[in-house]
Amino acid sequence: MSKTFTYSVLKYVHSQFLGEELNLGIILFFPDKGSLIFRYPKNIDRLKKAYKSFTEPAIKPYLQSFEKRAKKLSEEKISGKLEDILQKHFLARDASTLQFDEVQSVVQYVDDIQAISDHYFNLYFPEENPELNYQMVDVEHFKPVSDRQITAEYKNLLFTKDENLRKYIRKGIELRNTRAHFKSDLVWENGTLNAVKGISFDLKDETAILDKSVLLTAQLNYLQREAEKDNIRFDLLISRPKRPDLFATYENALKTLSDISANKKIVTEDKLSEYASSTLLEIERRPDRLH
Repeated sequence: MSKTFTYSVLKYVHSQFLGEELNLGIILFFPDKGSLIFRYPKNIDRLKKAYKSFTEPAIKPYLQSFEKRAKKLSEEKISGKLEDILQKHFLARDASTLQFDEVQSVVQYVDDIQAISDHYFNLYFPEENPELNYQMVDVEHFKPVSDRQITAEYKNLLFTKDENLRKYIRKGIELRNTRAHFKSDLVWENGTLNAVKGISFDLKDETAILDKSVLLTAQLNYLQREAEKDNIRFDLLISRPKRPDLFATYENALKTLSDISANKKIVTEDKLSEYASSTLLEIERRPDRLH
């Protein structure tokens, strides 16, 4: 089963009302190891330049204490959800000028957690290592998540919950007409025929992400009549890019997918376990499963 890690960016919120904020640090949590890593830029001059009211002596002790606390909790093999860990051991939610951003979940693409930590720190704080070639780091060390990996992760989650579900999960189906063709990875039923397809947006650049979302949207819209005829729902399992600089493009891609007029369900990777649980529940409710 693919492992996941979570992370959150610590922000200095100068004005909640005006939306003025800057990234101040990042914390990563690897639940399978019980490891927390908190990192922050040693040089925070950009805050001084941006906000005259910013006082480094008041903020620096917080950053240092967060770093020490993360190390201590790692030694204790901390468990739980990162949201709860931050609330209990670091900062209360929406606390004054220092706030941890929404927690993000990512498929762990290499076993070396320090390499992941370096990657994300350098992406959020490139000024700390201006000579680093990020594109080369991505190409050489961080293999992209494929469409099939997402579906495989879903199947692993599903069969871990109940091995007997295998007989209710069938091979994929194909839909085609003169304008479009679509093949799902697998199907399951609960009143509709749910055609499951893994869709990875862990791609090299903005153009590739947007092109893939537009093409998929067009394909499924062209196949809407065929899907309605066979009572098919398209269940799209979505993986986002690992590079934070592509997150905004990914959000735009999700908006594009929302324009699919055919019956659909969009499942982002952070909701994958919830979707597997829902699949289990729906299959258990089928008449042929009830005693």
